Amino acid sequence: VYNSLPITEFNSSVTLAEKLPLELSYVGTLSAKVRGLEWLLEIVSRNQNLKLSIAGYGVDQVEVESLVKQLSATNISYYGKVSYQKSQELNRSADCIVTLLDPDFENYRHATSTKVFEAFAFGKPVITSEHTASGKLEFEKKWGFVIPFSKESLEACLLEIIANKPTLLIVTGE
Repeated sequence: VYNSLPITEFNSSVTLAEKLPLELSYVGTLSAKVRGLEWLLEIVSRNQNLKLSIAGYGVDQVEVESLVKQLSATNISYYGKVSYQKSQELNRSADCIVTLLDPDFENYRHATSTKVFEAFAFGKPVITSEHTASGKLEFEKKWGFVIPFSKESLEACLLEIIANKPTLLIVTGE
């Protein structure tokens, strides 16, 4: 099937690694405001217990590149446009995959992000937004963290994950 994971990649349990820094991955469309990327970059740049790999392209690519340079944080790695294989490598090596979606955009309320399925296939928890199709699926399956779409909620979620590691375990998906 086009643009999908091989069935051999599927992992039935979702857990967090027992180490810091917490390694986050965002691979996808670089739409800074509707994906919360500005928030994510700012939060990670201020906290050495977080590490972010970010890759993709899109309407806000120049803005995202500029913000990464401006922040000059040693814990953020920006890759730009990458191959499908590289995107899977980045997601597989992360502790947690971030796929925030602004619920004010109707499409996000009805369509589930592919990243949710990729994360589950790799046994990685996801941080996504409530009032979205991805958030509804995660909540039902207990695959990760469903938060309000706001900078404050994202930061609180990341701090909670860091504070509870290594004991925090995400419930196995059904």
